[in-house]
Amino acid sequence: MAALSSSCSFIFLLLLLLVLFTSPPAALARRTRFLHLNFYLHEINLGVPNSTMIFVVNENRSNGFGDVVVYDNVFRAGVSPDSPLLGREQGLGVGSNLQVYSGLTALEFFFTTGRYNGSSFAVFGRVPAGGISDRTIIGGTGRFRMARGYILGSVAATTNTTTTWEMNAYIAAHRRPRH
Repeated sequence: MAALSSSCSFIFLLLLLLVLFTSPPAALARRTRFLHLNFYLHEINLGVPNSTMIFVVNENRSNGFGDVVVYDNVFRAGVSPDSPLLGREQGLGVGSNLQVYSGLTALEFFFTTGRYNGSSFAVFGRVPAGGISDRTIIGGTGRFRMARGYILGSVAATTNTTTTWEMNAYIAAHRRPRH
């Protein structure tokens, strides 16, 4: 029995040393670059002429459960509606909470001007009722190919017809290895 216990201890110690000396956090950090993008998403609210979102399914429940909304919004460099256009956000949201109004979104942010013109990143996650939304960046195209990270959104300004969200995207993408 003592031999079995000492064999198990030795194997555990060997595995621990293997993990400690082969894990690549420092090497991974050297190959990863982090990019912070700040921009403002401009929505024209539901039910307003020229709305940038539309109900595909409207269950008419007070909590929005079961509703499906399709989005086609612009995002800009600033809060002002005449600030420079950066691109478009397109996708859909589903009312997915029985208790309060909140939804699950699948969105694509694609750049139509500037440094990232032609590139996009995809976002998936929950938007809670009020507060800050914290969603996952699950990939991208062009300069954001294989991107991962997260995006934080909070309401920056509202009127009777519009909602402007401040968006902060934190994108990590592996650098290409040098040969």
